[in-house]
Amino acid sequence: MIYEVKKGDVILEVDDNIFFEEQPSVFRELFDKHVESGVADFDNCNILVLNNKRVIITEKLEEDGKV
Repeated sequence: MIYEVKKGDVILEVDDNIFFEEQPSVFRELFDKHVESGVADFDNCNILVLNNKRVIITEKLEEDGKV
C-alpha cells in the first residue's frame, strides 16, 4: 500500500511493499535522521524497519480519532 508520509514541509509517498533499500533516498535519509529505538517519528505516522528490511507504517490518529 502507498502511504503519504509527512515530515515538516517534506511530503513523500512510501510503498510498504518495497524493501527499505529500494525506497527513495530522500525517505531513507529522513528515516535515518529521525529513527530512535528502531522507530522513526514522522508528522502523520511512525515507521519501523524490520530486520528483514520490510517497512511497517502505522498512521497516527488525530485527537478526534481520525487518521
